[in-house]
Amino acid sequence: MATRWGGASSSAAEASSPTSPTTLSNGAGTSPTTTTMTNNTTSLPGFDRFMIERFSSVCWTALANPAFNPRDATSRQVAAEMASLQKTIFTKTGLEFVTHLRDVSFPEMGLEKSQAEEYLRALQSRDLKGFRQFFLVSSFRRPSLLSVALHRTYLGWI
Repeated sequence: MATRWGGASSSAAEASSPTSPTTLSNGAGTSPTTTTMTNNTTSLPGFDRFMIERFSSVCWTALANPAFNPRDATSRQVAAEMASLQKTIFTKTGLEFVTHLRDVSFPEMGLEKSQAEEYLRALQSRDLKGFRQFFLVSSFRRPSLLSVALHRTYLGWI
């Protein structure tokens, strides 16, 4: 999904990666040519905001669902995918996503500032595997990093 999203990645690791040679056909049936391409494709206007506002909130809604059982293997896999989605949104939008979570989403959920900061630090500093682990542990421990605020805020939306 992220490769089709468009636009350059915003995270420091992604932004500093060099361009890579890509083999393209010249369309004339002759041998392909190698061209250096950058990841500067124009993204669909407004798509970043859509992903931040709509897809990110799906993660919180799913975690708040009483049917979401942390001991169930399927629920754990879904949670891992939610962590990947959160990390992908961050990779593509960077501080715009962090700012939205800090200033809009987390206050709406009533998440304590210390919990929000812990989450945002993990999102920004850990690689995908590390963030998935953090997300799984923090989402399912009791009391959960997110559970109290999620249940109070989002159960009415389900």
